[in-house]
Amino acid sequence: MAEKRAHYDMILRELQDATGASIVATGGQPSTISSEYFVEDLRKKLDTLPPGTRVVILGITDYDPFGAALLGTFAGDLKTFGVPDVVVIPLTLPANFTPEEVEMLHYDIAEDGKTPLSMLRKWMKLTNGIDGKPWGMEAGYFIENHARTLELIIREGKPFFLVQPPVPKRFWEETFKHQEHLYQQASQTLERLHGPLTPRRKR
Repeated sequence: MAEKRAHYDMILRELQDATGASIVATGGQPSTISSEYFVEDLRKKLDTLPPGTRVVILGITDYDPFGAALLGTFAGDLKTFGVPDVVVIPLTLPANFTPEEVEMLHYDIAEDGKTPLSMLRKWMKLTNGIDGKPWGMEAGYFIENHARTLELIIREGKPFFLVQPPVPKRFWEETFKHQEHLYQQASQTLERLHGPLTPRRKR
């Protein structure tokens, strides 16, 4: 799970190609309806798997109070809509950056001024920030190193993957083809009702 829509093209599809895991980019705070639809499809898949199969969220979110809140909200939504046993593993922790990256790329959450003080205090109590300082790290810097991200995903996900990487399919291509098929069906229906449509621009 990633919090930014841009992460989908930047790395999520690559990670799915390697692991076969489901991917979702929430685009910020997860919407309830999106989470409900996601769980609806997820539960159909879970019904085909052995009883007791655990759902694991490998989270690529900013290391800051808002990133933690997004991850918590998404996990909470899954439980609300019928997936009770959810394991949450945040990946963008300070320990997964190099010391040089932490020193050069951190930002001061308190000075930034966008986080309510009570929210920051609660997060600091839970995480200790970075060495006791109210510092955060952006997920975008973390995923710039694709090899490291993939290695970490495989290491953290290994106990839970039903099929160990590498997997032999490019799952996102199936989704793309399905979307194209739905578009063609919709276009044919509209043409029957309203006549020829203006061709859409190629992606």
